[in-house]
Amino acid sequence: MFPRTNVLGIGISAVNMDIARRTIFDWINRGERHYICVTGVHGVMQSRGSPELRRIHNAAGMVTPDGMPLAWLLKLAGHRDSDRVCGPELMPDVFVQSQRHGYRHYLYGGSPKALELLRARLLALAPRALIVGSH
Repeated sequence: MFPRTNVLGIGISAVNMDIARRTIFDWINRGERHYICVTGVHGVMQSRGSPELRRIHNAAGMVTPDGMPLAWLLKLAGHRDSDRVCGPELMPDVFVQSQRHGYRHYLYGGSPKALELLRARLLALAPRALIVGSH
């Protein structure tokens, strides 16, 4: 696993895109169940006022640094290989890579219309991706 740096009470994972992707696929291959929070400074600040949101972030298998301020803080903490990992780049990347292995995906969150739009966009990028459901 990778280290985390405490940023105002939130443990931000010292990852980059490659480490995040490899970690996700390692979890799948080992049958481990985790969730990922993709967060920037705004999410950290919201967590300061919400113990529940802070708990959600800190219980995540990975909290990616979605924004350069968090990436800079990780580097200042000595994690030279860490870098910004934003959701709009990570999710399509994982879908494209997962086609080769037949990994399945379940989309959760948003309105039915937003989920259908996301599904269509992901399948345009990764036509062999297996999306088994959504909610």
